Amino acid sequence: YGTVTGKAKLFATNFQAECEKKGFKDSKVFDMRNYDPEDSLLSDLKDGTILVLFVSTYTDGTPPENAAWFYKYVTEMACDFRFQKDALKGLAYSVCGLGNSLYEENFNKIAVELDRSFADVQAVRVAPLYLCDENTILSKHGSLEADVAYWSNCFFEKLEYYLLNRNING
Repeated sequence: YGTVTGKAKLFATNFQAECEKKGFKDSKVFDMRNYDPEDSLLSDLKDGTILVLFVSTYTDGTPPENAAWFYKYVTEMACDFRFQKDALKGLAYSVCGLGNSLYEENFNKIAVELDRSFADVQAVRVAPLYLCDENTILSKHGSLEADVAYWSNCFFEKLEYYLLNRNING
């Protein structure tokens, strides 16, 4: 998770508990500050890891401080000649953006850019990017919490399909 106010941490922790209830006992929550993509991202490919990101956008469309290195590394992978264009092929991921549409052009900017960057290096999107909105007037489900709950339900539906296809195609 990448957070300023702590909401992404709360949502990630709740999501991890839901994962465990659904039988995914190896689920873990990481502060992006403590997850070094340079050391871990490529090795996670071998483990069948599904990376789920809860991330907010900070002032002027910047990543939260705890997510700055993770964001920089992932977004630069797509255009860095040292990485193959399929550097993350095999890594499964999903991004849940947490933002406020009052910030218009910067609304969930970090989530959008991370999602695009993972796709650019051929990571496999398990569930579509979802842009949760703290602005209750424009939130599709009336609140940030309801948007996250909606995304979570969609994620588990898509995950079931992803795992079934992975087992069949194997």
